[in-house]
Amino acid sequence: MDGMFRWTTGPSGYGTLPDVQTVQKTLLIVISLFVVISVAMSALSGWNIYRSVSKEFTVKGQSVAGIIADAGIQPLLAENPVRLQSMIDNYLQIDGVSYIAVANQHSKIVAHTFVPAVPKSVRDIITNSTTVQNGAGEAGATPRVLQSAGQINIIAPILGGVAGTVIVGMDMGVIRTQIWSIILQQQGLMLLLLLVSVGICYFLINRISQPLLQLSDHAKNLAGTDIEKIGSLHTAIESVASHSHDEIGALARSFVYMEEALSESVRKLAESVAEQQRISAELAVAQKIQMHMLPDVARLDGLHESTRIEALIRPAKEMGGDLFDCFFLGHANVEDSQSSNQKQGQQKGRERLFFLIGDVSGKGVPAALFMSMTCALIRAKAAHHDRPSEVLEAVNSELSSDNDDCMFVTVFCGVLDLHSRQLVYCSAGHNAPYLVSAENGVRALECEQGIALGAMDEARFSDSTTSFGAGEMLFMFTDGVTEAINAKGQLYAEERLVSVLSRHAGAAPSEVLHGTLRDLQRFSLDQPQADDITMMAIQCSQGPVSGQ
Repeated sequence: MDGMFRWTTGPSGYGTLPDVQTVQKTLLIVISLFVVISVAMSALSGWNIYRSVSKEFTVKGQSVAGIIADAGIQPLLAENPVRLQSMIDNYLQIDGVSYIAVANQHSKIVAHTFVPAVPKSVRDIITNSTTVQNGAGEAGATPRVLQSAGQINIIAPILGGVAGTVIVGMDMGVIRTQIWSIILQQQGLMLLLLLVSVGICYFLINRISQPLLQLSDHAKNLAGTDIEKIGSLHTAIESVASHSHDEIGALARSFVYMEEALSESVRKLAESVAEQQRISAELAVAQKIQMHMLPDVARLDGLHESTRIEALIRPAKEMGGDLFDCFFLGHANVEDSQSSNQKQGQQKGRERLFFLIGDVSGKGVPAALFMSMTCALIRAKAAHHDRPSEVLEAVNSELSSDNDDCMFVTVFCGVLDLHSRQLVYCSAGHNAPYLVSAENGVRALECEQGIALGAMDEARFSDSTTSFGAGEMLFMFTDGVTEAINAKGQLYAEERLVSVLSRHAGAAPSEVLHGTLRDLQRFSLDQPQADDITMMAIQCSQGPVSGQ
């Protein structure tokens, strides 16, 4: 049957014989069932045939014995053994009869078919039978059946046992020959049925397995096919889908539908990935633009010889909504070619430093756009207003106008006179900053909290004033610091922030900011950053200047 099978190679290079394996398993099942059924039927048939043939031979032997017993009365009484011998020789030709012996009333065998002599076993049977018959009376007239090795012995009395006894032996070998002949005929029929069943099974299995093998090979080829060419694979199973109207055809049609849906999904996924990559690239460019809108951190610390400034920002997403800025008021942009008076005005203008820190509601691109607009407005308004409250009121008026998205921004800003060390500041709903020094420790800056910019039109803000001590530092931050969460759901909170600032009291602004960031990262561990983190610090290296 090997010529009916084919060798197939999977797409991975493995040799497989799925159709051979299927047929082999089926044939093994069929043969196993045949063997079990054949053995059971043979055993049952052999037993029934044995009983039937044994009964048939017994009845035949009883008939022969009865006929001889009736016909042998006269020759036995006339003591004519020649006639008796001639009679029993004729019955020896009957199929199954192995021997016949006739004995008189004295258990003497007067005729038999043995050559040359009667076996002792037969003599014993006749002797015992005569004894039984003499003691049984009339009951001894019934033929008896005795079974010995290889023989069925039928003992029939002659004239009720008075004249003698006839014993007929039926050969068990003939019975076994007939039994085996019948069993072999049955097994031949069973073998014929097996061959027919194998042929039918192979035909049916091949008819079912071939489409399944096509679908299996198709699925394997599908896994290694370029997704752009996936539509070209339909032809491999189109015939199965169109010609099979059973479950296999439904499966093939499902394959075709799956391929079409998969191709469409992959196409959309590729378009989506390309779009995401384009958006990511644009966001990366936008992030660079946004970061360039903020003042250069390295440049901040060199704005004035008596003041040290440091800032740090960590957006939660590609683009953030936190902001900080720091610039001089007055004639900060005067060219070097100006007159000495103009240069003196420039120097005087460089003594008033405007700074701010803020946090826009929301995150991502909308917050970044709102943050950019806020920075631009604050710089524009600070050029025309002297006090922080006036700047915030003017910016709030602009942001509140046509604010359909109801976005807002909290801001803390101030103007620091670098000559007198006087600070005028104002808060628009922002976290109160801290004053940090080695002498006085950490204390919150008292300020009147106003409303966030953009939340309400015509809002009013109030300024507060304080003075910087020698070496004192103003630490500003957004709520991304204090509202950071760890794995247990605990907030970083201002208590821990104050503790960290206390440990860094008297240190440089850069050390304070980066020390706070390290502690914040240890607190959060692997928790994702939920909000933008921004910190800014300003430290005056000298105390207030008097008499100026």
